[in-house]
Amino acid sequence: DEEAWESAPSTDLVTRRNEKEVEPTQTTSVKGVYSLDGFTVGFRMAESAPEKLYDKNGSTDNGTLWHNDCVELFFDTTEHDGSDFYQFIVTAGLEMFHARGGDTAWDPDGVRVAKHVGDDYWNLEIFVPLSALEGVDRLGSTEWRGQITRHRWGKNKPGPDENQRLNFESGKHNSSRSDFCTIQFRE
Repeated sequence: DEEAWESAPSTDLVTRRNEKEVEPTQTTSVKGVYSLDGFTVGFRMAESAPEKLYDKNGSTDNGTLWHNDCVELFFDTTEHDGSDFYQFIVTAGLEMFHARGGDTAWDPDGVRVAKHVGDDYWNLEIFVPLSALEGVDRLGSTEWRGQITRHRWGKNKPGPDENQRLNFESGKHNSSRSDFCTIQFRE
């Protein structure tokens, strides 16, 4: 409900069934805002049973956290060669996994997360400070490559498990750099 979110454009994630991109049964919209200190990605995720969000698999810095209701962020801040990208997984229980170029020992300072659960949705915000990203000292008219995802697990909830993403072009796993798309920061 902060003013900065009002003017931020929204993008809806898609899912794939029978080799075709389709609208998810529980929609997800994503927005991003940034400041001199860092950027925040905000998710609004429809959920018919928010009281049953699943967050029982894994613990902090466990790469299997994606087996929960969660979101993932992948950002390649380099010249888009895909060799060194950042990954964040944040669960409905606010457990977090992070890696840089596959190195799970990378431990960024200052990353913050917040969650709100409503009657038929849940929101999640992830703030990443620029100081945590090597070689990134400012944003504005910047272009990265990346992927943004939501995993919805149907455990004890109406509806199916769904993996939602910005792009499913190759149909491979979420970290497939061939499915990374352009993410622009605009002043």
